[in-house]
Amino acid sequence: MSSTALAFLLKEWDCCRWVRNQCVAESKAASRVRERCGPAGLDKKLTGWRTEHAWLGRRSPGRQQQTVRDFGKSRTAALYARRR
Repeated sequence: MSSTALAFLLKEWDCCRWVRNQCVAESKAASRVRERCGPAGLDKKLTGWRTEHAWLGRRSPGRQQQTVRDFGKSRTAALYARRR
């Protein structure tokens, strides 16, 4: 892999990691006040985050949306496991 490709992938990964961390923070905040925090709401937040942070808006929206969907699936699985 070239150094250019590696640098690109690392930037994409950094953005996805930031999005995931924001999803975690939003989920925790919603949980504290007993509000819902699903993928649809987080996807709307992602749109705002991309507008607010130009560096995030310059990266692939598809990968970031997939990060939100993956977070939603893992959160649902964790909540389901806790109820058992």
